[in-house]
Amino acid sequence: MGLNPYLSYKRDTGRLIYWIVKTSNEIISQAVVLPHDVPCTPNLTGQITIASLVPLCKLIAKNLSPTPPAILQMFCSVIDARTTSYRNFQALVAERPDPELEKSNASHLYFISVLTEAFKALGGTDLYDPTRPSSNYAEELEQALFSNQFAILDTLSDEELGQDGSSPVEQDGQLNSSAEEKGKEARQGQKKGKQISMEDYCFIRDSDGTVTDQYLAVSSIIYEWATLRDEVQDLWKKVAYGGLNSAIAAAVSNVAISVIERSVTAMSTDFPGQESYGALIHHITRGSLETAQDALKLSFHYFQGDKIIGKSPTPAKVDLQEQLLLHAYDALVDFVSDFQKNRNGKPTKRMMKQIKNWNPHLDLGRATNKERLEWRRSYTINWLYDLVNVFSSPVVQRNTADGEKEHMVEEEVDWSLVGEDRRVLGLGNFASLVTRLAMQKQGSKFRSEILPQHVFQLQCMVDAMTASRGLSILPLRGHVTTRPPSGFRPRRDLDLFLDRKDENSILGFLKGANILKMLIQEAFNMITPLELKGVALLHSASIPVLDKLHCEFANWLGESKYMHGLPGIPPSRFSDSDANGLWEYSPFLCGSGLAEALADVTRASLELLEQLPEAVLLVHLYNMLWQKKSMTSYESGIYTELLVLFRGNFFQDGIGSYLAALRAASWEPDRVPDKDIPLHSCFLDHRLSLVKTFVDPTTDRKRLEETDLVRKCRSMGASDEEMVD
Repeated sequence: MGLNPYLSYKRDTGRLIYWIVKTSNEIISQAVVLPHDVPCTPNLTGQITIASLVPLCKLIAKNLSPTPPAILQMFCSVIDARTTSYRNFQALVAERPDPELEKSNASHLYFISVLTEAFKALGGTDLYDPTRPSSNYAEELEQALFSNQFAILDTLSDEELGQDGSSPVEQDGQLNSSAEEKGKEARQGQKKGKQISMEDYCFIRDSDGTVTDQYLAVSSIIYEWATLRDEVQDLWKKVAYGGLNSAIAAAVSNVAISVIERSVTAMSTDFPGQESYGALIHHITRGSLETAQDALKLSFHYFQGDKIIGKSPTPAKVDLQEQLLLHAYDALVDFVSDFQKNRNGKPTKRMMKQIKNWNPHLDLGRATNKERLEWRRSYTINWLYDLVNVFSSPVVQRNTADGEKEHMVEEEVDWSLVGEDRRVLGLGNFASLVTRLAMQKQGSKFRSEILPQHVFQLQCMVDAMTASRGLSILPLRGHVTTRPPSGFRPRRDLDLFLDRKDENSILGFLKGANILKMLIQEAFNMITPLELKGVALLHSASIPVLDKLHCEFANWLGESKYMHGLPGIPPSRFSDSDANGLWEYSPFLCGSGLAEALADVTRASLELLEQLPEAVLLVHLYNMLWQKKSMTSYESGIYTELLVLFRGNFFQDGIGSYLAALRAASWEPDRVPDKDIPLHSCFLDHRLSLVKTFVDPTTDRKRLEETDLVRKCRSMGASDEEMVD
């Protein structure tokens, strides 16, 4: 998905102010006579007041005609974003009159009127039709922002330019020495000024403007997580009902979590100290959930094809607690608060009464909404207890071991380092955060450390479990139940990968790793002294890696030693139904664990091949024989398997695992380098759509600018026409 409304608004506002400042600076730096309400010197900060917007736009309109259509289109998007935010904010004020909110909303309305007046001053009402946006908006916008447009300054009169009618050299804001003294002073200041990035161009906000801008930022994040939650929930339905591999669903879920994290980071830059989940919810509800609930309503739209032909006459209220993820947040807070009271891994007696009777076989279709919510909360808190107990077990066990003298101070342990023991593969970062909060002293203020992405991640985990039990939560329909999938097991894909019980014809990792170690050991035992160096290096480099992965996967992936009991650690909260409930009741953990395991095995396999040049050479010989038709068929076997698994690694300019590339980019697709984008993928199409185009004068056809990505696609046989389309 694209940027959320606030990030889009922020980006467009920055670009708009950049264009206004850049254009007006050129005019101001050369003109002697200026309107009284226009600054006498160029703007060197990149910041403008709301009051100065209209005079600057009038100055530009007088000297630049017509205004580039792309600028007007961008102006419209800024006005639309502010107007939408104003209407939502107005609904909140209407439900609960508040002098402070009403003042902020009045400021909001004033800002919209100023933007509209500035838009009209640039000729927007006459020149731009919002129902017919440009199909080449991105290219036209770049042309408007970065091209030299100041031949328009020829329209300035001699009196405005100076008595000699001279015009300075126009080089990206550099001023000519023939300008008047005012221009010289401006130049001196400009030379001393720092380079301003486009992201730093902005309006100077007052306190009222800050409130409304923050409301726009907060509501955008909520809109974003509501949209993503719905999509992620559908993915986990496909895992349970359609056979989709859980590693794929987990990887996409991680991308969604990173999207929320990116938005929260951007908001924290503009509103420092307001990025916690609690602060975000307080801002949107103004401290009253009931008021916000009354204000939040959605309408059904009726479509005919792609066109909206009507909407429901009466807006429907939505479950605000559900859409704000408050149930997940409350469960997390209740768990941390309860754990802190004893810090021994056991619920308090009061909490035990609430969660001890969780029934994994409850018929959710016959349960009431209240019963489903209680069932879901009990599951969440029980599961969090298991998560923290398993994750913290290395430290707790070392502390309680016989002869251990040092007493562990829980709040002083660096729980991020405990993840090196990898007892919770796939959720190390989340487990580290929750453990760190739970191990703090009772009464510590931990809520400010819970960020929206943490709550969203927990919600995704819970939704994955409920979806596998036939329960979905939809914005307008609320609780929707269906018959649970027949025979689905959260560990389905993990078991296929590991094959603990040797049930599959294709070797699972555990048995395969043992056979590989045995072969390496046999080779090591058979070598002559002359061959010792190379094989010894292979032996010393490979065996420890395989041993480590085998031990971690056998003991802590899909099944953990916890199910049999760990010394000094309380038993699983799910022992009455399944002592392995941490995994058996969490499709999300199983998928995330599998995704991490696949990445680990891929990396270890490549490291092993680095020590086996003979194997790499044999694969290349095998491929060459087939390519040259020296073989009648592309026989199956180990060579073919290696070519399929590591095609991107064996051959020059190959593309490795996209899963590994996403992990390396912290699950942010935009940070994945062009060289790592898989061919024939939707993301490749998206990345190509961002490449600049131009019209080839010889063919009169559109072409893409030469980039590494374009050259790579062309080398693979793609034509410019295919890439442009």
